[in-house]
Amino acid sequence: MTIENHSPMIMNGIAISGEKREDLEMITGFCLPLQKTLEFPARTEAAQRLGIKCGSHDQGADVSGL
Repeated sequence: MTIENHSPMIMNGIAISGEKREDLEMITGFCLPLQKTLEFPARTEAAQRLGIKCGSHDQGADVSGL
């Protein structure tokens, strides 16, 4: 899985959901500087459970802390 931070802010967490939108997974505890990329392995079972397909591109932002 690749997370790209195209924002001008540091990313500290991300919520991931698949097509169902009812299963939500949180990934926290990392610090991704602005304009950087983070890659980490994702198990096949997790991708299937969430309904995430290979090559999916989603985006979102939480600016509640501004």
